[in-house]
Amino acid sequence: MKRFIKCILLILSAITLLISSVNTTLCFVTSKTDTITNIFKPEEKIKNGISVIKRVEHPYGDNYVIPENIAFDFTLSFGDFYSETTLSTTLGKLKTDSRGDLSVKIRPDIPFKVEGIDVGTKVVIKENDVTLSGFAKKDEDEKTVIVPDVNYASAEFVNTYNPKGVTAENITLKGKKELEGREWKKSDSFTFLLEQKTDGKWIKLDKQTLTYTEENFKPQFDFTKTVNKLSFNAIGEYEFRMSEEKGELKGMVYDATVNVFSLIVTDEDMDGKLEISGVKNGVHTTSTKYEDGFDISVTFNNTFKAPEPEDKSVNICVTKLVSNKGNYKRTPEGFEFVLVNTETAVEQTLKSDANGDGKTEIILTKDHVDKTLSYKLYEKNTGEKGVTYDTKVYEIEFKPYIDENYEIAVDFFVDGIKTEEVNAQFTNICDMKKPMVPDTGMDKSIYFWMILAFLSGTSCIVIIVTDRRERKA
Repeated sequence: MKRFIKCILLILSAITLLISSVNTTLCFVTSKTDTITNIFKPEEKIKNGISVIKRVEHPYGDNYVIPENIAFDFTLSFGDFYSETTLSTTLGKLKTDSRGDLSVKIRPDIPFKVEGIDVGTKVVIKENDVTLSGFAKKDEDEKTVIVPDVNYASAEFVNTYNPKGVTAENITLKGKKELEGREWKKSDSFTFLLEQKTDGKWIKLDKQTLTYTEENFKPQFDFTKTVNKLSFNAIGEYEFRMSEEKGELKGMVYDATVNVFSLIVTDEDMDGKLEISGVKNGVHTTSTKYEDGFDISVTFNNTFKAPEPEDKSVNICVTKLVSNKGNYKRTPEGFEFVLVNTETAVEQTLKSDANGDGKTEIILTKDHVDKTLSYKLYEKNTGEKGVTYDTKVYEIEFKPYIDENYEIAVDFFVDGIKTEEVNAQFTNICDMKKPMVPDTGMDKSIYFWMILAFLSGTSCIVIIVTDRRERKA
């Protein structure tokens, strides 16, 4: 029975093989009802990409925006397999050269990606020589990556940026002095100070004095040469101030304004050097931008108000001389003189001392300024016997005015002639053999009574003494 079943299975297998041989050809299968077509393709590879990022280390902080024109040259080598192949990148479709190299410019902080690269492909990424001023490579300039089957193969390159400092060669700094209340004078001199704020402290940079000169005078001072020597090695705001020192001119109100201004140093173009890009003006400060720099101007305004002059004392002096003709020598002491104001008739008297000198004082006030004060000076005849008095009368004038120091000054005139001082001389003649005793007007009978009183007193003393001697005896 088993042999019978095996024979049946063998016959069925032979029939099946015969039918398959007739109705099939290689890998094409055709049924009696539908035709199925199979296409042969080689095995497809998995594709991915790479990412290259450029970083720049600079001293400007996280908020600094690197200019759009800053980019770095890279060469990506994909190998001969990718020779003259168009690749999809973040910069669009780019084609490699005959060696499979791709040259691109990569901007900082913006990843450059290439997609559609076979997994396992070795890519050599090289940063070319840096030609941008101020930039330098921090680490190796060539890196090799293998395209992974997950995510991107990434490579980071870091450059440092250190720009050159900038000098203030394109800055002019001038000041102007305005004076109100009067015209300029030879005595006018004003001093100005320029300072820079460093580490929170004001440091003196320069001091200039403006002195009036009659010829070609311009009320200006100039700190340009001082500023042009300054240099700045970092971006920021550099603060300066100009001030006027308080002087000692009477009546002058000095400008106490502190004029602060700042120079703004930036690196907006990242071209390898800093630049002064602006000026922040303070009170009384103006700035004008021109093609290559800035003109800065500061104005100081002083006001003059004439001070109240102090009262001035002037002396009227006399010298008394005595010409003695007789034996008696009269000294020059004790003679009297009168000074009369011809307008008010007010009199002042003075006497000569042992040396024959005498003086009186006149007080001049601001009310006397620009007026003429007239006086007469003469000697008073006191009737001294034997003395011939000088009858000279001096005409004296005072003309007060305000001098350049705003003090009362006086021009003196004696008998119409201008003098430096008033010193009038008087000469008396004394002709006496002996001093004259002046008659006092006393009654001559008094001498009799004085003699009588003397004799009476003497007699009393004699009587008293005699009486005492007798008692003792």
